[in-house]
Amino acid sequence: MGCSNDMYIPIHDNWKVIEIGGGANPCPRADVITNYESEKHQRGVHPKIVDTADMIECDVQDMSRFKDKEFDYSLCVQVLEHVPDPIKACQEIMRISKAGYIECPRVLCEKLIGIDSHVWEVDTNDNILIFKKKTQFHRFDDFFYNLFYSKNPAQEEFKRIYFKYADEWLVRFHWEERFDVTVINNTGVI
Repeated sequence: MGCSNDMYIPIHDNWKVIEIGGGANPCPRADVITNYESEKHQRGVHPKIVDTADMIECDVQDMSRFKDKEFDYSLCVQVLEHVPDPIKACQEIMRISKAGYIECPRVLCEKLIGIDSHVWEVDTNDNILIFKKKTQFHRFDDFFYNLFYSKNPAQEEFKRIYFKYADEWLVRFHWEERFDVTVINNTGVI
């Protein structure tokens, strides 16, 4: 069983699973779902409660409440583009999980439908997650943003295309044991 929008992620029945930042659309398979205080009203929607999961408030940059490799699998969907310190967040994810899935908007997505709370542009190169600090919020135009987020006759068709070509819009990063992280800020690579 698995989840993440339209994509099937193989999650074995006997695995202990954490979803980091479940928000308004958590994975019902997760045993533990975390949310962060400032995300209580993500996009104007309260986090969804999953009765079969432990709902815990914590910051992905400090998950000290969890043991090393406590989870067989972690899901972190549309979270890391928001965090102040993606290196610390990724270290914590690797510390508490044996494997996982990370999803973030790609640069194209940021340019067309991005939101101002995203502080990083995210990409990958092999087994490396790359975070580039946004110097300013800049969406090309509001046309695609409104098409995606506002109820309108074309919204359903646009979302169908978005999910059909999700790999062009989204970083979909599967990892086991560990992965590398590169952060590029205003002064260069950290």
